[in-house]
Amino acid sequence: MVRLGVDLSKLESVPGAANMLVKLDFHQSIEPVIWKLHGHGFSLEQIARLFTVFPKVLQLSSEEIDTRIGYFLQHNFVQADVVQMFFKHPTILELSPVDVDRQLASIQTVFQLSADELRKSVVAVPKLILHPLGKTKDIYVVLSKMMGFSNEAVRQMVCQNATLLVTERDRLAQNFMFMHSRLNLPLERIQQWSTVLSSAPHLLSQRATFLVRRGLFQPDPTKPLYTPLSEVVNGDDAQFCERFGLVDEDQYNCLAAIPPRESTSAGILSCCPSLDRGSREAETTFELRTLRSINSRSNH
Repeated sequence: MVRLGVDLSKLESVPGAANMLVKLDFHQSIEPVIWKLHGHGFSLEQIARLFTVFPKVLQLSSEEIDTRIGYFLQHNFVQADVVQMFFKHPTILELSPVDVDRQLASIQTVFQLSADELRKSVVAVPKLILHPLGKTKDIYVVLSKMMGFSNEAVRQMVCQNATLLVTERDRLAQNFMFMHSRLNLPLERIQQWSTVLSSAPHLLSQRATFLVRRGLFQPDPTKPLYTPLSEVVNGDDAQFCERFGLVDEDQYNCLAAIPPRESTSAGILSCCPSLDRGSREAETTFELRTLRSINSRSNH
């Protein structure tokens, strides 16, 4: 097993795995499983990961392995994609075809996905098969009932960004509130940038606020300095600074560490003397506009 590449230290952390291995004969119980998985297209490295993460695969019969992998092939998944899905999440093998079918059928119905759209979503995010169904259904409620997206918009967003289906609702809500209330973005623009809803909230808030302070945030693709949020939240800080922030990373870290309310204080100016008047005015305008938009909505 060690020569195969199995991490015994991790394997033994699985309850009951150590006792199970002691009782298994390599040639009679383990070797046939290796050949069976290899016949389905798994490399030795991938098989080693399966054994490490889900050692109970060694207790499955040859027929059970064929059936559980075969389910996806029968539903027109590409074999290479199926192998990658199990490689990323070996515990999918723990589920029977009936369990998988029930999970995927429910998701397809709730989000009104075609068979092809469902396949693409599962290949992109295999975790979807294992994710609690109640939480996945809750995402539909959050997007449609709480945020106000139409059923068609929700379907398009899921097809564009399947990660939405396994994103915690608190993260979705936090990112949506920032985009809609703080940045004053309409639903149509948020739908276009659906990947941002799944991003780290602190990253979105920090980078977008920085751009607003510098007068560099432009959500309109028809105007100069267009800054798509879907790309703003990607990459590391150095890439962000070079492409959008137009400052060095040290200056960005200095400015980003200052809370918005203190952005025009003497402390900021002494820390980052290159923050010009235009940037300070952009910050003030941003805060006033946000307050006006929130107040106007609350008065209706």
